[in-house]
Amino acid sequence: MSDRISTSEAITVGEKIGKILAIEENIPQYCEDTVKEKPDKPDMVNHPPHYEREGAMECIDEMMAIYGPKAVAAFCICNAWKYRYRAGDKNGAEDIKKSDWYMHKYQEICNTYHITGADVIR
Repeated sequence: MSDRISTSEAITVGEKIGKILAIEENIPQYCEDTVKEKPDKPDMVNHPPHYEREGAMECIDEMMAIYGPKAVAAFCICNAWKYRYRAGDKNGAEDIKKSDWYMHKYQEICNTYHITGADVIR
């Protein structure tokens, strides 16, 4: 048995090495293209795309401008309730996160505008 390889085996090995090197050279470009093709997953809790429009206020901010802090605080507390209520039947953990978001927004509005719970429910 000889340790030498035939010419045809050498060509086959050389071709395989060439293909591997060509693939390795293209990996960075492939990775860049793959990243560019996959858009970031939208944040459905903090900034759902259906509540944001290009060049416009986010929906909750527009509501503050139109209806004022008391009305929006009431809206937030009601939405917090709604999302907790339906979580087990609809979106589970995402609904709990949305409920938490609305509860935090309610607290933020109450603290910023010195509103109490009694002011909201009147």
